[in-house]
Amino acid sequence: AEDDKAQTKGALWARKKLTRNAKLCIFPNEARAEIFKKETGRRKDIFCVMNCPTKDEVQSEKPQKNKKTLKLYYHGNISEQYLPTTILKAMKKIPYDIFFKINGFETPGSKNYTEHFKKIARKFNLINKIEFSNLAPARYELMNQCNSQDVGIALIPKNDTINNQSKAGASNKAFDYLACGMAILVSDLPDWKKMYVDTGYGLPCDPQNEDSIALALEWFIENPEKMREIGEAGRKKIQEEWNYEKQFAPVFNFLTNENQEC
Repeated sequence: AEDDKAQTKGALWARKKLTRNAKLCIFPNEARAEIFKKETGRRKDIFCVMNCPTKDEVQSEKPQKNKKTLKLYYHGNISEQYLPTTILKAMKKIPYDIFFKINGFETPGSKNYTEHFKKIARKFNLINKIEFSNLAPARYELMNQCNSQDVGIALIPKNDTINNQSKAGASNKAFDYLACGMAILVSDLPDWKKMYVDTGYGLPCDPQNEDSIALALEWFIENPEKMREIGEAGRKKIQEEWNYEKQFAPVFNFLTNENQEC
C-alpha cells in the first residue's frame, strides 16, 4: 500500500512538471479536464477529444427487425465491474430468446471472471446463449461483429471512484456501438443519461438490479422498430459529430497554427 501511494505521488509530481512544458493537454471529457485544472493549476490550451470512432468505421444502416429475439453485445474489460452477472439474472427473467456475444479481455484484477460468468450462465441454463470470443480481433473485425447485434452493453459501476465518475465520453464502448447502429444500454448515472439517454440513443438501468435491466431489455424486444430507430439516430450522430475527425479538428488547427508561427 505504501509503495502504491509513493508511485501515485511520483506520477502526480511528474504530471505537474510535464504540464509546464507541454504545448497543449488533451482529455476525453470536460470532467477530467476540470480535475486536471484543479490538480495542476493549468488553464491554457486544454482540449477535450472524446474517444470516438473514425468516420470510415461507421457501419451501414441496419435492416428492419420484427422477430422477438434480442442480440446483446459487449466488448472490453471482462470483470464484475463492467460485465455484472445481473445481466444473466435479467435474461433468465425474460420469456424470449436473448443471445449475448462478448469480446474482451481479463485484467489481473479480474482473473478467471470469464469462467465465473459461464458458471452462472450454466446455472441459469443460458450457456448456449452466451458466446465468448477467445481471440482479440483487429478493430475492423470488432466493428464488423458489432454490426450484426441489436443492443450494446455499456454499464459503469455506480461507485465514487474518480475514474468511474468521469467516464462518459472517455469510454469508447458506447461510441463504437452507436457507430454500428446499435441502441445502447447504459447505467443510470447523471452524465451517461444526459449524454446518451436524454438525447435518444439508448435506455438506462441500474447495473446492480436485474429487474431494472430486465425492464430495459423487454422494452427493446417489444419495440423492435423503435430500437432500430434509436440505433440509427446514434449512427447518424457518429457520422455527423461524434467522430474522431471532428473531435480532433480543434487540436489539428492549434498544431497547424503553431507550426506556421515557428
